[in-house]
Amino acid sequence: MKDKLNVADWLSVSRIILIPFLLVFIAMEKNSVVGWLVLLGFLTDALDGFLARKLNKTSKRGTKLDSIGDMLLIASALLGLFWLYTDFVVEHAWPALTAIGLFLLQFILSRIRYGKSSSFHTYMAKITAVALALMLVSSFFFGIVPWLYYLAFIAAIVEAVEEIMLVFVLEKQRENVKGLYWVLKEGKDDR
Repeated sequence: MKDKLNVADWLSVSRIILIPFLLVFIAMEKNSVVGWLVLLGFLTDALDGFLARKLNKTSKRGTKLDSIGDMLLIASALLGLFWLYTDFVVEHAWPALTAIGLFLLQFILSRIRYGKSSSFHTYMAKITAVALALMLVSSFFFGIVPWLYYLAFIAAIVEAVEEIMLVFVLEKQRENVKGLYWVLKEGKDDR
């Protein structure tokens, strides 16, 4: 790396470093510790983007670190949800499997179209992150709340569909896109 990591980058890196510890506590079935670690991970996610913008330290590397940290945190937390609440998750698998399938489709389409994964960071992605964070953290502390489980995964499905549409609409990969509405509002010339 040419430049030193800034504080926002370090927050993303800390989220990545957190993952092995999270997996160990999931395997040990220490629900409350998992809840605290997932909460810490989501807080670093909220802070890294805020600090990068506030300190004017946004970068492609920072966006990539943030995306990697997000994917690892969410994948690990979802694994924990399955591990700790297998019966419920299996019985209510359709929203999670639909969201994961659409996410993978978007990832593949982005790789085909742009040669790399997208980092749209849409408003819907932020809403989904909050919904998933609330659902996951509350699940590890108090048990699964079914309506929150469905709300989080329906938000994830809507996000994935929007991002699939963005892959088809945007000729070149762009980072930090507000959403499909704003892209379409800009007009075809700006894509």
